[in-house]
Amino acid sequence: SKISFNTNKNLRMVKVKVKKLEEENVSVKINKEVYQYLRIKTENMTDEDIDKADIEFKVGKGWLTNNKVGADDVALFRFYNGWDELSTEKTKSDESYIYYNAITPGFSDFAVSLKGAKEEIVENITVEEITEDVNEGEKPAVVEEKKNWIWFVVVGFVVVIAGIVGYFVYLKKKKRRR
Repeated sequence: SKISFNTNKNLRMVKVKVKKLEEENVSVKINKEVYQYLRIKTENMTDEDIDKADIEFKVGKGWLTNNKVGADDVALFRFYNGWDELSTEKTKSDESYIYYNAITPGFSDFAVSLKGAKEEIVENITVEEITEDVNEGEKPAVVEEKKNWIWFVVVGFVVVIAGIVGYFVYLKKKKRRR
């Protein structure tokens, strides 16, 4: 994979970080098969600073065969307030991979998937219901709030420090009197 971009102004200290995302770490998934999710983050550069950006990537021919799709069915999607299909073209191939180039207006999360894919919102919400049986003769336990003991420690510390300072001031005054 290769990322190239031109900026519309001079920038300094630009950093680009690319990270492969596991499917379970993606909050909004695509409704078709996904070859790979990527996160591309930049430092000291915004989307507005980008004049042109290209992402070159490859897809394994085995994945295409397993999903019964052709090389022309692949597209790169960018997540920016939803998944947007980017202009993607096939550039070359070898024994194992098909290579592609996509033009992007900026950097964020990306998915290599099949053309025409749409987003699928997946919320990971776990609801757990807890029930407790209370026998008639038993009274529920009253849980007391834990007191904020840190304040006692701070006040105690201040008192000790004040005592030590006071003691040394007392000794100094006593020495002056002699």
